[in-house]
Amino acid sequence: GGGGGGGGGGGERVIPPGPLTEHEKIELILSARVHLVSIENDRSAIPPAPSSVSDAYFGVVGEFCPLNWKLHKSDPSSVPMFRDLVGRSPECAGDSTIRVDLKKITDLARKRDADADAAAGTISAGDDEEGGLMGTGRDERGVPAPKSIPPTGFVFFQTPS
Repeated sequence: GGGGGGGGGGGERVIPPGPLTEHEKIELILSARVHLVSIENDRSAIPPAPSSVSDAYFGVVGEFCPLNWKLHKSDPSSVPMFRDLVGRSPECAGDSTIRVDLKKITDLARKRDADADAAAGTISAGDDEEGGLMGTGRDERGVPAPKSIPPTGFVFFQTPS
């Protein structure tokens, strides 16, 4: 589907009722059953000296919920903006969203990707000297080979209203 996994819309809940454990939240996010819908900066957090790309996410909180992509697919003009899709997705209302530290979740996602790549026998991604996404393989000149990421979703941008 157009926006990743999960996606609500059929009446079944993606997020189980009641409080979730930290492990349950992480699994919903890493399995792409919920989607990043908001990012906030915790201005009270004191960042360490940046030592890796993931440190750039320190103090940043992501809010996740399952988007009902069926609304957009069936009638794009009724939910033309990302905020409309979020507003009309039932599990994105009130306190039913999942809020997590983005540094933690990006570190876990990178580890899961590297583990999956290693299990599949493919090149695992890491941060090169410039902080970009590069494979551990090198070309004939010794230059790090970029890791290819197939396009699988949408990128939304909208100016604040």
